[in-house]
Amino acid sequence: MKKKSKIFKRSKNPGVALFILLTSLIVLSLLIKDLMQTSSVQANRARNAADRIQALYTARTATNLARIFLIFDAFMDKQNKANASDSINDLWNQALPFPVPIKAIQSFMQQMQGDNVVTPQDDSAESVDNEDIMKKCEDFFADFNGEATAKTTDLSSLLYLNYMNDIDDPKQDNFNTLLALLSPNDDFRRALSARNLNPETIVRQIRDYADADDFDESKSPENLPYLSMRLDYGPKNRIFTNLDELKLVPIVDDELFDYLSHYVSAFKNSPGMPPRAKPGKINLNTVSKDLFQALLTIPGSEEMAERFIKDRQEKKTIYTEANFSSLLKEKFGLEKTDIRTNLLTGISDAFKIETDATVNQVQLRLETFIPRTPGQSKVEPPALVRVSP
Repeated sequence: MKKKSKIFKRSKNPGVALFILLTSLIVLSLLIKDLMQTSSVQANRARNAADRIQALYTARTATNLARIFLIFDAFMDKQNKANASDSINDLWNQALPFPVPIKAIQSFMQQMQGDNVVTPQDDSAESVDNEDIMKKCEDFFADFNGEATAKTTDLSSLLYLNYMNDIDDPKQDNFNTLLALLSPNDDFRRALSARNLNPETIVRQIRDYADADDFDESKSPENLPYLSMRLDYGPKNRIFTNLDELKLVPIVDDELFDYLSHYVSAFKNSPGMPPRAKPGKINLNTVSKDLFQALLTIPGSEEMAERFIKDRQEKKTIYTEANFSSLLKEKFGLEKTDIRTNLLTGISDAFKIETDATVNQVQLRLETFIPRTPGQSKVEPPALVRVSP
């Protein structure tokens, strides 16, 4: 009887069983929630990975469209070598979207065919065919997931940092041009002085970082600025691979880097790629006002640079290898001693294509450096490709 009463008493106390049940339900709920969260995170990662792959291929497609424009421009220059030039009015110097709007393709084709193209009437058979083709193209891209825009920059419009050593730049044209860029006016010099920065020291450190020797002009070790800042590295003593390396030069802070990035370039060609012309030619058709001012060796350089840019914009002046000296003298009275003619050209041998792609929540930028040999109708394979982030 006692045993039965104990069993009976246990069955009459459901609190423990209820507690165990509730605890089990809570633990089970937490496990299910954690599993759902983990599954959701994994699914999002998989979607993001797929979107990133699609964004990368979309960016590559837009980049290749920009390369086609460069190839076409090189082909046109080869047909007319005497007047070959690269200017801001060329087809490559425009943003290229992908997918490409159908109307933009039509406009481009008409531009290529010339002004003598007769536009068919809306009721003609040819117009109907064109509309049908446009509709098919629009339907093809209707459910396309993602977009990209490619913009080409002429690297020959910038000062090339890899040719600042005495061998490649014996006249120190690159050195002095960079020095002038850091001394455009009194206000700029005072701003540098307030930060204890000297233009000539800046230029020397940039040159010493990439030249082959270990000593500066005063025969002092080039690594002294690095040691004084307790950096665990010294000058590279090899050419810049990309512009970001400029930040490794001790004297170059973020503000100075942001300024110089608008006027200088630095990249290394892949093995087998043709080298850039030495000491690093600057295209008069695409050069900025500030860099043109730095190329001048005369008083009143700022006013002369403004005249040059105004003439190029309003009169659409095009400079070629054959005529730039005569045009500079005729239009502005500039003699060969008034400007660093050793750095001047009218054609370009290197470009950078920056492509921004978006697919759903994924955004990335593809940077592609394209060398080109002037006088040839082909464009070399990319010298350097970088994806960020």
